[in-house]
Amino acid sequence: GAELLHQPLLLDHFEKRLETLPPKFRRHRLVGETLKGLQEIRPLVGNTPGAQISEKTVKEVGGVAERLVRSINSRSK
Repeated sequence: GAELLHQPLLLDHFEKRLETLPPKFRRHRLVGETLKGLQEIRPLVGNTPGAQISEKTVKEVGGVAERLVRSINSRSK
């Protein structure tokens, strides 16, 4: 379970994709919230390959992800 959270390259991919959006899209509030969420998650998962992630950290990452999903869903209705 927790080892699946250790995906710094995936974080890099999403950050790069969002940061290279045209300015009119980057200014969208949802893009800003998503970038902020990714930046919150990064120190939680670390950059060391094979690093252990605690149960507390898993819950923190889940909380950030849940907040982002709620935000995305609330804007898609």
